[in-house]
Amino acid sequence: MTLLHIETTTNVCSVAISVDDKCIYEAANYDGMNHAALLSTYIDEGLKVTAISKPDAVVVSGGPGS
Repeated sequence: MTLLHIETTTNVCSVAISVDDKCIYEAANYDGMNHAALLSTYIDEGLKVTAISKPDAVVVSGGPGS
């Protein structure tokens, strides 16, 4: 199963992609609340780098958050 993981509930903005419980892509920024500017870029880059066109599911952390 291919999962797209999104974390925006803290000062860290991160995106990861995993396949069958193995992380194959990760991007994170620890510089504060600039999630809106980074999130779509991280997702796009991750899908391109891994050649995944559509994950099976999207996993998000519990909020509140961006």
